[in-house]
Amino acid sequence: MLSALQQSAIQSQILTDEDRRKWMQSTTHKETKHFLEKMKYSNSTGLMYERVINDFENLSRPHEDMGDKVWRYIDLNETNDVDETHKKLLQKQKEEMKSNYVQQSRFEVSWEKDGIQIETHSDYLKVFGDQVKKDLLSDIQKAVDSQEKIDEYVSDIAQHVTLCHKRAEGFKGRKDLFQTGTQYFDKNPNGAKQMLIIYAVSGAGKTSFIAALAMKAKQTMQANGKHPVLITRFCGTSPFSSNACDLLNGINYQIMLTTDAMDKYHETKKSPENFKAAVTMFHECLLRATESSPILVFIDSLDQLSDQDQARANMAWLPNKLPEHVYLVVSTLPDIGGCFYSLKTKSIPDSNFIEIGQLAITDVESILNTWLESVGRRLQPEQFAQLLKLATQKVQGEQPTVLRLKLLFDLAKKWASYDPLPDLVPSVRKLLEDFFEQLERIHGKAFVERVFGLLSASRRGLSEDELLDIVSTDDGVLDTVLQFHQPPIRRIPQVVFARLRNAIGEYMVEKGANNKSDLAWYHRQFQEACQRRYGRNHRPEPTVTITGNSDAVYQYPKIYECPTWSYKGISDPLLIAKYFSEEAHQTFPDRGLTAQPIHWLTGHVDSSYKFNRAKVSELPHAFILLEKYEWDYSDMAEKYLCNLT
Repeated sequence: MLSALQQSAIQSQILTDEDRRKWMQSTTHKETKHFLEKMKYSNSTGLMYERVINDFENLSRPHEDMGDKVWRYIDLNETNDVDETHKKLLQKQKEEMKSNYVQQSRFEVSWEKDGIQIETHSDYLKVFGDQVKKDLLSDIQKAVDSQEKIDEYVSDIAQHVTLCHKRAEGFKGRKDLFQTGTQYFDKNPNGAKQMLIIYAVSGAGKTSFIAALAMKAKQTMQANGKHPVLITRFCGTSPFSSNACDLLNGINYQIMLTTDAMDKYHETKKSPENFKAAVTMFHECLLRATESSPILVFIDSLDQLSDQDQARANMAWLPNKLPEHVYLVVSTLPDIGGCFYSLKTKSIPDSNFIEIGQLAITDVESILNTWLESVGRRLQPEQFAQLLKLATQKVQGEQPTVLRLKLLFDLAKKWASYDPLPDLVPSVRKLLEDFFEQLERIHGKAFVERVFGLLSASRRGLSEDELLDIVSTDDGVLDTVLQFHQPPIRRIPQVVFARLRNAIGEYMVEKGANNKSDLAWYHRQFQEACQRRYGRNHRPEPTVTITGNSDAVYQYPKIYECPTWSYKGISDPLLIAKYFSEEAHQTFPDRGLTAQPIHWLTGHVDSSYKFNRAKVSELPHAFILLEKYEWDYSDMAEKYLCNLT
């Protein structure tokens, strides 16, 4: 059929020469041409490996003694002769490839009756494989060496700037509340004397509000001829915004960078792990604000910081009195981590506290229309009415929030016009249960439960590489994931986890812990739902309420009774313990597991060590979760805690 279509195209008087050529090109030929076009405008070269089977060079018709597998290596026509047309096209393609843009390697082999086999062509296959490996490693190293070294703080800054713009673009409604926020800047043209505090329940939309407020303040000051230094940080969304010390060091770096004071920064910087030095430098950096270049600092979700240096319970690191031309805006949950209570003790007037309450129905309509337009979707009137009802309905003592609206929207954007109205319970808790059930249904129950179970069982989180390694030590999960395909190395393919991450979307972020980037939920309610569904005897954070006497009352919720999910009796903490103790590496030496020594050599001239903080943190925690695990304290201290007891 394809040959007939090609002949018709060649003989057609309607098609142009260019169209005829398209009919004569294979998909591989088109991809090759596209590749060569790209190579013209790059400084790199491609790799071409040409295998020549000597017996085929002048072959016009296969001999009987060549066997029945010749057709796999050369195109034959309907009479079982070599297709000369295809042969010429292939030769032409090779000539196109042999250009200045391609590095060539040629291999000549002889034909065997059963084709190219390991038994008869082992030398050729080894030489070919070694050459490909050598060339790829060389090109990868060249690419790495040519990359501009980007400072980690600069990369972190860029991530928060991007997030700020994205969140600000999606902000709609709350006009009266937003005007109250802008008055903090308008009424204090020479700088605010104290910080502005935004607070609300989880999922109310604090992040979008604070991002929009930041962009509005900057635009207003620029319109007045000023050049503001805008600092935005969304705690818990990047490696350098997960604890207060790293957070302040990043802010200090950005202020110094934007005020042309990097020389002084390098001179005065003591240690990024010294919290007191970071706080002192932060207060000094704020003094660099001027009338023409005021400093605007926005810190979202203080409750997402870790308890390192008691940063949440004691907000003394934030200045009570601000220098001239400085504005400081922070946001937090009112009942988690103790941030709100600590801020209440700083003698800040009530007018500087803004609570984000329930969305008005007009705001909900505006937000939904904006989101639907952004994804190119429209709903039927009855579908939109149903969605609006679910988003604004009070249920089970829960106030409508932006998070509930977003979860409903993620479902609604997949509806077809002919779909019946769904029967949904409009509570965040139930919607999150449906969210996890859908992930299990699409990506496999065993795989999803194991991944989230490991995250729940970890102390500070796990990186993507660590998750892939640990899940790859579970034969039960591997059997379900690899039931239709067995890769060369028996482990979870990267693409399988990439599909899961893509489905989760912006609900999962990377945060810093143990000198690496770990995966974490962006919303606290996702984290709690994950613990409820996949956690093991996990006690969530206490809620904090403030009495009329300004005393903090801590209420500890019940321990979740949901046991750790286990497949064939293997629990999540046990897999973590075996991985970081390297017992799994001995059991599965062929699964490409990353070594987990107590430390690595840094490669510097002084041959200093870099300690494996993840091992020191996660391994004892996993042992503690294993209730019946018998272990020797002294042995653990020697092997895993560097004798730091």
